[in-house]
Amino acid sequence: MDDLMKPGRTSDSRLLLEVETGDEEPSSLLEGGGSKEEHDVCADGAAAYLRRTLSALLLGAEDSPAYLNVLMICIPAAFVARFGDWGENWQFLLSLIGLVPLAERVSFVTEDVAKYTNQTLGGLLNATFGNVTELLVCIFAIKAGLFRVVQLSMLGSVLSNLLLVLGTAFLVGGMRHKEQRFNRSAAVTNTGLLMFAVLALSLPSILDETHSGAGSENDPPRSAL
Repeated sequence: MDDLMKPGRTSDSRLLLEVETGDEEPSSLLEGGGSKEEHDVCADGAAAYLRRTLSALLLGAEDSPAYLNVLMICIPAAFVARFGDWGENWQFLLSLIGLVPLAERVSFVTEDVAKYTNQTLGGLLNATFGNVTELLVCIFAIKAGLFRVVQLSMLGSVLSNLLLVLGTAFLVGGMRHKEQRFNRSAAVTNTGLLMFAVLALSLPSILDETHSGAGSENDPPRSAL
């Protein structure tokens, strides 16, 4: 089995999905990929832990400085634009720029927490909290009655992660490594979540479009989404 799934090296780039069924990968999703070693983050006291946490959050870690945090200056500027009647264009632009470092910090914190969990649970954390920006936009859009914005935001997020992010990861990884290996449980979990999101978005639209076909001929056509 191993010989069939691991052919000899070739000059072209290949994507290999690990399908070994040994003891390395338990059947439970929460146990997949192995567990991390226990580590007491408060061993030197809660105050030191809080200081390290705030320093890493605001200034970044030693190996990954948080250069994007400079853009956080746009957050108070957005509030000034809101209450200073600068216009909606400035409000939107400053708020959009201010979201960039916040989204990056959320991803940083999620990945740091995932270091102390297994691969599957870490992937679920990244998939959940990594999209908190889109979630907040959708919540405020629903409260404002902008359902079309919510639908297109969800569709754009799914297509972006399916095509742009995944394709870029394959491209960059293939430029550096001739062979790439991926965890089977994580791939199955992420594929299932993606299919669930697509079905949750498409099925209500299909049912609504099918039901609208029974209306009169004078009814205006409705969007498929």
